[in-house]
Amino acid sequence: MVRRKAGIAMVTNGDATGKRGRPKKHYESVLDICFYLGKSRATLYRMMDQGLPFRYVGGNRKFERSKVDAWLEARTQGILRGEIPPAWQEEQ
Repeated sequence: MVRRKAGIAMVTNGDATGKRGRPKKHYESVLDICFYLGKSRATLYRMMDQGLPFRYVGGNRKFERSKVDAWLEARTQGILRGEIPPAWQEEQ
């Protein structure tokens, strides 16, 4: 892709980058993550109460898919090792 800036042709690779040339982070919405995980909104909100990482962007909860995957992996490993009780045991 070729863009013109101040009379100079700049060649870019099409990736979204920020001011300092670092890639911009892509955030997923609550509904996107519900679809990705195959869970309901209520379940997702329970997972957020249990520590699922999210941040507010423009007043909306947003997720980085890589952090969601890492959290799920760590939680699964903790349950398998007996360090974290399963969700159905936490409610009692």
